[in-house]
Amino acid sequence: MRGILRDLHFSLRLLRNNPMFAVVAVAALALGIGANTAIFSVVNSVLLRPLPLKDADRLVVINETYTEGFGSVSAPNYADWRDRNKVFESIAALSSIGMNLTGHGDPVFLQGQAVSPGFFETMKVSTARGRLFTADEYKPGGPFAVVLSQGLFQRSFGGDIGIIGKPIALSGWLYEVVGVLPAGFAYPRGTDLFIANRFDNALANNRGNHYMECIARLKPGITLEQARTDMNGVAAQLANAYPDQNAGRGVRLDLLAERMTRRSRPALLVLLGAVGFVLLIACANVANLLLARAATRQREIAVRTALGAGGWRIIRQLLTESVVLSLLGAVLGLVLANWGLDALIALVPAGTLPRMQEISIDWNVLWFTLALSLVTGVLFGLAPAVQALRLDVNEGLKQSAGRSGSGRRSSYLRNGLAVAEIAVAVLLLIGGGLTIKAFVELQRIDLGFNSSHLLTMELNLPETTPEQMPVRLSSLLRMLAGVRGLAGVTAGGAVVYLPLSDSNSNGSFQVEGAPTPPKGHEPVAEYRMVSAGYLEAMRIPLLQGRDLSERDDRHSPAVVLVNQAMAKRFWPGQDPMGKRVAFDDDKGRPIWLSIVGIAGNVRHFGFEQEAAPEVYFPIAQLDPQAFAITASRTPFSFAIRTSGNPAAMTAAVSSAIHSVEPNQSLTAIRTMDEMVSDSVARPRFESLLLGIFAALALLLAAAGVYSVMAYAVTQRTREIGLRMALGAHPGDVLRQVLLDGLTLAGLGVAIGLAAAFAITPVMANLLYGVSPRDPLVFALVPAILGTVAVIACWIPARRAAQVDPMIALRYE
Repeated sequence: MRGILRDLHFSLRLLRNNPMFAVVAVAALALGIGANTAIFSVVNSVLLRPLPLKDADRLVVINETYTEGFGSVSAPNYADWRDRNKVFESIAALSSIGMNLTGHGDPVFLQGQAVSPGFFETMKVSTARGRLFTADEYKPGGPFAVVLSQGLFQRSFGGDIGIIGKPIALSGWLYEVVGVLPAGFAYPRGTDLFIANRFDNALANNRGNHYMECIARLKPGITLEQARTDMNGVAAQLANAYPDQNAGRGVRLDLLAERMTRRSRPALLVLLGAVGFVLLIACANVANLLLARAATRQREIAVRTALGAGGWRIIRQLLTESVVLSLLGAVLGLVLANWGLDALIALVPAGTLPRMQEISIDWNVLWFTLALSLVTGVLFGLAPAVQALRLDVNEGLKQSAGRSGSGRRSSYLRNGLAVAEIAVAVLLLIGGGLTIKAFVELQRIDLGFNSSHLLTMELNLPETTPEQMPVRLSSLLRMLAGVRGLAGVTAGGAVVYLPLSDSNSNGSFQVEGAPTPPKGHEPVAEYRMVSAGYLEAMRIPLLQGRDLSERDDRHSPAVVLVNQAMAKRFWPGQDPMGKRVAFDDDKGRPIWLSIVGIAGNVRHFGFEQEAAPEVYFPIAQLDPQAFAITASRTPFSFAIRTSGNPAAMTAAVSSAIHSVEPNQSLTAIRTMDEMVSDSVARPRFESLLLGIFAALALLLAAAGVYSVMAYAVTQRTREIGLRMALGAHPGDVLRQVLLDGLTLAGLGVAIGLAAAFAITPVMANLLYGVSPRDPLVFALVPAILGTVAVIACWIPARRAAQVDPMIALRYE
């Protein structure tokens, strides 16, 4: 222990005597360690840290699968899963609802969940105040009750516990506030309140209507694979028992934590790998500094060896010095990581990263930083330690104190490290270049509508019964008419689920005259319920036929529009006009509708997904039951085209709507340009970070090449002076030094290109429309790095060409 303390004291004294070396080395390491610590903090919080729920590793999300993928669950299927499974401790269902809170200031739209019995027990959460639902409150006809989230309790009611036991108005109905959940409970994310699902509407017994999500808790000792096997057996039973609705449908099980992070995981792991490469470059730079410094200490090491110091003793001292450097870099890196993490969180687009509020530097991160600094210290300390082992003591003792020597092995090590830096920089630059090009290519894709001068907003209608449908529809259309009548508004329409809204509805259908497909393999189309004027407002082109009009109501023939993708898939080479398609009503009976127009394709899910077959239904032709279900579950959206700045019309539009319905809440008020920008927020953020790390790698690699060439010139000063004294032209010296440097750069570029060619395919899921081996990027990066290498080599080469032969010959 005393020996280690002496080594530490000696290391600190050396750093104090060489402040410039210490500052440069610590700064390079701090950048690398700080970047790694910041990104690992995000990875730790999002991917590694357990969810803030009891026994969260046993929580499973369950979906139904079908030929097109997986999605929501029907209420009868959920009931059968609950009763027939043998692997779950409990299973519950929930469905998203929107509700208007009135009577407490301006109307406020709230995101709610209708939950089945057992939901809170499955999540193992209880109230912070009040109680959960009673059995009676889950029964059809039972009392209406609501449990508030802690956020809503504080935000709308000021944390007043007096609200418990009192009624509040939600979408025109009075609900008694029975409890408030604890602050730590946040599932599903963004939920404001919970009501009891009473299963008292047409959806409760309709096995073909899929609108719920299921969550379950595994029994102790049951693995996810065992649960999948059991539930696949249940799904097979239901397919046999109900072939009309369940044929071809299976079950998908995912751990809750994995489901929440599945979209973020690939990008986070790529970013973690990128900052790891940045740290490797920083280590190579510091290793080169240590090698150059070790060359000036050869006589010191030789003397210590001659006095009896063993090889291990010398290595321990050198590794102690490197670890001290890395620990100092880690301390400064933690400071940089803390600042960088705040900046990173500020840059992360809202809604793109789960568990954002949990991101912090905790003990796991601190242990990671400590381990990283120790490994880093050993990593860049190995090169000078290996060099010390190979030192010829006699040669070292012959050196004068003021002269530094450098053997061929040392030169090979420094050159090899420079080549490695350049290779890693090439890899990062290609990764960054690919993501940036993918982002640029994304924005060139036509979404199928014109987003400029377009204002959007959501309206959640009061809870509706089929009998109230005419009144609710009339109110909706009057609000829309009031908005259209405003000066500065050129068009307007209503729709359920705007493009880029991250929400959708779909279902199977029949094509008149087509062969009947096997059960479970019926074609599926996206549903879009719209008012007259919607296509005009969105500037979605009408390619053939006519648009929907005000005359398309319950008293006129049932009609639809289809998009171009649907027309080409189901009527190839034919004219779809006048053809008929059938969609089942809530009782499973087909309703036949005639196609009166073909609309252009719209990328409803964003730039990255091709347009799917899509059907536009006139809102006014929905049957009362379908309208009631739609109005109770989902908000209607207005798309309003203006002649000027759409954001400036917000107040006037709100006033026009409230003149018809004073208690109507308006939410998600934003321009369509903002929605388009938000839709590419994730790839923009990923390309920005990778671009920053690639630029940092480029700078560090350039510094590495410069330091190697500058040191080589210093070491060869006497040789260069001799050559010039014998008649060598300065231009010859300039070319030779440049050639040496560019040879290193060329070798590093070649290795980096080969590595990138092998590794970049793992990024394929982050690149839309761009090959992971894109020729342009693979050609541009070497050109950029070659230019930087020329600049980095030019400075020491120019200095070499200006050497005075007489001074150089006296150089010792």
